[in-house]
Amino acid sequence: MRRLPALVFALVLFATTVSAATASAAEPGLEGHWWGEGLQPGRGIVNQWLVHLKPDHTFEVEFRFYERCTLKRRSVQSGRWELEGDRYRTVTEVHDGRPLPTDKRPRNEYILRKLDDQVMEYHHVELDHTYHALRVPAGYSFPRCLETS
Repeated sequence: MRRLPALVFALVLFATTVSAATASAAEPGLEGHWWGEGLQPGRGIVNQWLVHLKPDHTFEVEFRFYERCTLKRRSVQSGRWELEGDRYRTVTEVHDGRPLPTDKRPRNEYILRKLDDQVMEYHHVELDHTYHALRVPAGYSFPRCLETS
């Protein structure tokens, strides 16, 4: 009879651990591939970005700037990202293949307003501008119309 309470305790502990792990795995995180589009604040040019936020807290992002569906400029950056509470921060370490000196690395801070398994909405603190991004699969590419026009 003494084995029964120990067995029940072990099963409850196991179920609690599995439940906590499942809940944690189900919560959306920033890690993954995100695509967004919007007007460049103050410039009137459409900006698209495709970012890969990696689990090791590094990122790679490609920005494309369009005017009337014609690509005007492209920029590739990489660096580090972090999330503390609702604060999402990035530090760009490499810009268009060139490492940046530590004192010249752009730092951006955003307030994460919405995050689920499909959408991220984040507000740039300094620029007072809100961005929207959609979670996309690995290998996603920019829309064709913007590449070919």
